[in-house]
Amino acid sequence: MSADQERRKGKAIFDAYVSLRKIAEKYELEEKLAIPRVVFVGETSSGKSMLVQNFLRFPCAFSQSDVGTRCPILYRLRYNSTLDDNVILIKHPTAVKRPQDLAEHLRYVMEQIEREDGFRLEEYLVHIESNQYRDFEILDVPGLISGSRNSQHAAAVERITEYYVRDPTFLIVQLKEATQLGVNSFGTKRIREFCLMDPAPCGSTLAPRLDYEDYTLTIQTKFDIFMDAHRDSAQANEDLLKLLEHFNQQTLFASMVFDAYNFGKHIYEQNAQYIADLPELELERVDKWICGMRESSQRSTNTCEQFNEVLFRPLIGINIVRDRIQDMWIKAFRSAIPKIQQVLQELVYEQDKRYHILMNLVEEKDLKAIREIYQRYIRTFRSTLSDYIAFRAEINTLFDMETYGRTYAQIEEEYNKWSRRIQLVWPAHQTTAQMIKEPFERRLYSLPLRYIGARHFERIRQVFFYMILTYQPASHELNWIESAQGLLYGANADNENLEKSTRELLYTYIRETFHMGICWLTQIYSFLLEHFERQVNDVLLSPTGEFALLATGHEKFLSLARLEYHQTTRRMLRHAVEASKHARYAKMAYAAHSISHYLRILVESFPPTIQTAQKKEIPVAETNPRRLIYNNETFLPEIRNSETASYLPATRNTTNELYSAMRGLLLQDITANFFANVVIEVQRYESIYIKNSLQQRIDQMSNEEIARMSQIDVEEHLREFQTTYDKLTSLEDACEETEHACQLFDGKILVDFASKNDTTKNIFREKRNCCHRDIMNKFYQVKPKNDDAEIKATDIQFNAFQDEDEYQLKILNGDHLACPKYLLQLYRDDDLKDLEYGFLPGEHFQSHQQKIHTSSEKSKPTVNLSVSKVTPTDKVEINDIPIVKSDGLHIETKANDSSPRQDRDKNKTK
Repeated sequence: MSADQERRKGKAIFDAYVSLRKIAEKYELEEKLAIPRVVFVGETSSGKSMLVQNFLRFPCAFSQSDVGTRCPILYRLRYNSTLDDNVILIKHPTAVKRPQDLAEHLRYVMEQIEREDGFRLEEYLVHIESNQYRDFEILDVPGLISGSRNSQHAAAVERITEYYVRDPTFLIVQLKEATQLGVNSFGTKRIREFCLMDPAPCGSTLAPRLDYEDYTLTIQTKFDIFMDAHRDSAQANEDLLKLLEHFNQQTLFASMVFDAYNFGKHIYEQNAQYIADLPELELERVDKWICGMRESSQRSTNTCEQFNEVLFRPLIGINIVRDRIQDMWIKAFRSAIPKIQQVLQELVYEQDKRYHILMNLVEEKDLKAIREIYQRYIRTFRSTLSDYIAFRAEINTLFDMETYGRTYAQIEEEYNKWSRRIQLVWPAHQTTAQMIKEPFERRLYSLPLRYIGARHFERIRQVFFYMILTYQPASHELNWIESAQGLLYGANADNENLEKSTRELLYTYIRETFHMGICWLTQIYSFLLEHFERQVNDVLLSPTGEFALLATGHEKFLSLARLEYHQTTRRMLRHAVEASKHARYAKMAYAAHSISHYLRILVESFPPTIQTAQKKEIPVAETNPRRLIYNNETFLPEIRNSETASYLPATRNTTNELYSAMRGLLLQDITANFFANVVIEVQRYESIYIKNSLQQRIDQMSNEEIARMSQIDVEEHLREFQTTYDKLTSLEDACEETEHACQLFDGKILVDFASKNDTTKNIFREKRNCCHRDIMNKFYQVKPKNDDAEIKATDIQFNAFQDEDEYQLKILNGDHLACPKYLLQLYRDDDLKDLEYGFLPGEHFQSHQQKIHTSSEKSKPTVNLSVSKVTPTDKVEINDIPIVKSDGLHIETKANDSSPRQDRDKNKTK
């Protein structure tokens, strides 16, 4: 093969290598591609720097200074036929213009690394071109240090060396002095440990490299000293043979320098000339040494062993070392090409597939199509939600009972973990664990059933009724009762206006029972409404769902859709809360008249036959129902103990009867309010009217607004699309270059994809390139402004019917969690306002909860107005002091040594 052919072959191989290395570094494919590289390792002063300089053909070492190598230096040598002889062009680092400045520049770089990091694993590139080079690349790492006083320095160098020699993609060129026995070489022994020890001595995560010797070439330097010490052929043969055997014949010898004292003291030009002439000088010295031993043996009278030139002469010389290292790498690279090409083929296939997927995704970002899919999603969501809540047969296959059904315990568990839950203290509340402790006949049958849709509301109604009806209000102290018996509206009545204290008790009981109860009901309704929305969205946006495409990149639109659902259902809840608030106030404010009037109408509406039957069973029916409460224009009947003037038990029970009646009426009112305003309305969510709905506004939005809402800053998609395109074309280029290198080797093509006609491939790639350019141009025309944070109100067509929350969602910038975070905070604020919306004057969270906590912690005597068996006496003991009351109501006192919950449980047991 001619020199020109050899050059072209080497250039093609190295072009393929450089292309592969670029791909491997850029896309982190070093491990997959496993491209062979060469690393120079050895002890300090073993001749590494001189060997590197012999590759470069000019002096570049800075070892004369007190600064050592602090990072791997990557020397990339390129053949450039356009350069004149003896001209060396440094392409990188760009700050270096002349070869004679490289050593000083490297010294400065190493000093900077020493100051900043100490050592670096990052490679520093030195790219040089000349018409004397063979295309090649070598990596020179800091020299190993034996017996160093600076243990940290030595450890850092060893970590760097281990990182490279343990990597199976690296061919190892280790250097040692020729006069040093192999067993005594610290550097070669340490490199062996780096490769074989498990675990690695310096922390490498790579597996042991058991076959490292097959990929290691040992260069025994300073051979000139060996020659000076061996004038006898037999001794030279014996010692050289030992060195060969120790390194499994994978070894060469080089002198490097013959005048170490004078080298480096001359000016750059003289040293450069010396390095250029060194191979020839070495050749002469070796031949002279061999000739001297031959002549010596001829003069000897004894039969002397001749120097084995056949075995040893091909192993000595700088040029031999240089060519052997390069040939070793070419052989390794050539052997690795079939596997590399197979990996490339797989990567090209994967990237091509990924590219077309991304192309489809990007093309689906068409604004007209996006507008249509948004509208279709809203229609589908509304219809699916209505069908889901009604649990129509049309959606049975989408929402199976096993996956989407929930027992009350599961609903309670999810509600307790709900991010929007507001902590409430409602004394009537019971957990699932408490309710299932009731006897079977009194237990709610619906608790363990798995429900889907609106049936959850009916079960919540049952639970709400159960909690209210089993709750007994907390008893009140005597001082509270007497304080409440003041003048009522300026009118005097007998017995210190007991009708007023009864009114205040009723008002307080109802507030205690229903104040936080309606809050709890509102919260659980809000939770269920979000629960329904989340389950419908999970189905529609699932990977197999109809709108899977919207799951990523469309957070703003989905947030706007969720906001509309929240605002619509919130208005429903507000109507229910407001109606319940008014009903509660009306019954508390005019309790006596309301209840008596209701009883009168109820009894008088009975047919005569029923009234007759009722007279036997209900003594109260013998008279006007008002007489239950009113008697001679007083609030309570005059049925008293003649001796003590205390009311009888039947009279005392009147307050509790009024409370029970009002409680039942309120439960019916609250149920009607919530079912009419929420349950029925949300079941027909598909057809309810939403003023200025999102669907209508999408029709009116400009292309810019659609692009922004769908996040066609498609920046992320377009970047990924472009990156995939670049990676695909780079891989295809690498495939072509490796094919070309293979053809120069043996004229054969190693893989099937390489046999395609070049013209066909070019046509295909050009067609793809045109399509890619069209897509990129199309979407960059609608790309929004770079910084959404700087968008002003005038940048978006702000519809007069839009609210501020929707506007903020539109201009929100940040990660994909920004919209959900904003919505969560908005929901929490709205939830708090909705709960407070149902408060009457004087009601709020803190006072009620503080009152409940205080009541549960007290241990003072309290007044119990609950129904209980008492003897007809007015004797009362408070703090062990007998008290006789003549004001009407019998007062029963006891120490409050239990919580309201425990008192209620005791009463239930009775």
